[in-house]
Amino acid sequence: MALALPVGLGLVAASAYVAIRHRGRKITVLEALRDEELASLDPTANAVEDWFVSQVEGIATELLGRAADLVRERRMEIAEALRRIDDRIAAPETIEQGALVATLDRLVAYGQAIASQLTMLRPASSGELHG
Repeated sequence: MALALPVGLGLVAASAYVAIRHRGRKITVLEALRDEELASLDPTANAVEDWFVSQVEGIATELLGRAADLVRERRMEIAEALRRIDDRIAAPETIEQGALVATLDRLVAYGQAIASQLTMLRPASSGELHG
């Protein structure tokens, strides 16, 4: 019986070692399967990435082209507006109106000076007129 105890312990230890070793191999096999599955997904991921990049490039090119068209259109509108302004400034009626405004400015200043002098001539109170 003394011999059976060490042999029994040896068998238990051997069984535990085999079970642990088997479990380790099982994990290793699962890891290998997982790695293989992930590797098989790489071409799909690369294809999706290539498709996405091409779609984004196409959209960006279209957006930039449209933005350039809008800038060109706006530049033409502004150039036309500036031409109309220049035409109005150079028009004879605008020049005549400018001269009229200058004359009116002088007349207003003269009228304000007269009104100021009349204000100084006005009596301090209305009682002085009757006195």
